[in-house]
Amino acid sequence: MVELDENTRRNFTSKHYRLVGRHSAVEICSWTKKSITDEGVCYKEKFYGVHSHRCAQVAPMVAWCEQNCMHCWRPMEMFRPPTNINGEVDEPDVIINGMIEQRKKLLLGFGGNAKSNREKYGESLEPDHWAISLSGEATLYPRLPELIRRITALKNTKTVFLVTNGQEPEMLQRLADENALPTQLYVSLIAPNEMLYKRLALPFYKDGWERLMRTLMIWRTFETRKVIRITQIKGMNDNEESARQFAGIISHAQPDFVEIKAYMFLGYSRKRLMKENMPSMKDVEGFAGRILQHLSGYSTVDKDRASLIVLLRNDTTKFPTRIL
Repeated sequence: MVELDENTRRNFTSKHYRLVGRHSAVEICSWTKKSITDEGVCYKEKFYGVHSHRCAQVAPMVAWCEQNCMHCWRPMEMFRPPTNINGEVDEPDVIINGMIEQRKKLLLGFGGNAKSNREKYGESLEPDHWAISLSGEATLYPRLPELIRRITALKNTKTVFLVTNGQEPEMLQRLADENALPTQLYVSLIAPNEMLYKRLALPFYKDGWERLMRTLMIWRTFETRKVIRITQIKGMNDNEESARQFAGIISHAQPDFVEIKAYMFLGYSRKRLMKENMPSMKDVEGFAGRILQHLSGYSTVDKDRASLIVLLRNDTTKFPTRIL
């Protein structure tokens, strides 16, 4: 049976996660809160049109991951390796219903907040966007295809985003084969070469780099929106050689979009990196420009200063930038 121990449950709960069943969780993103009080929206709403106030930020395997990334703001010190996933897991319907219920409880305080936009608050209780990206690695959940299909079938669902580290290419192939691809599939890319990958991602699998490259090879056939997200860590993965190598990977993988986002000096990452490793908007724009110098067929289409991110778009993609 796959289950969090009591100590780990207490730690996650103290950090404002709402645990669902034996191994899943939901949390309210700061941008969801800001959107409800009309104080701004997430860059994903600005870029793609998804609704920040109706976003369910969830994790089916909240404390399991194959990497221990230096830049991760999540409590990876509490994470378990993939070998720890043995036995029965929760049913997809149990996870989904629990996430909706716990998310409503987390939002109840906004009902009495004088700053709340009443219309947005009412809408927020029924999510129409699901971000499977909260914590842990979702592709380790063995019933992920069924989970995504059931989320997609909910009457309110308009968009589903899945973020993965690319360590489980077989699961991603299952999503394609079982008609369970999300609206938008993200692969996180923290390093442009194997040496730096091992240093920054601290992978569990000895063949972690090969797994990541295999993911970026097979996903070219997937009929869904594909995004490479590069996290720029100042002074560690953003020199000229890194820009050239990142461009090479992008050219090979042919994503529809590329997000180049600054590492944020937040959460548990502050135990591993320094504030000086957090790039400025000028740094991000400069790095994006250097990548584009080595990359043909992509153009800058948007940026967001609040989140320190630049968006590139494949000039030949059939997908418009905005979804909604």
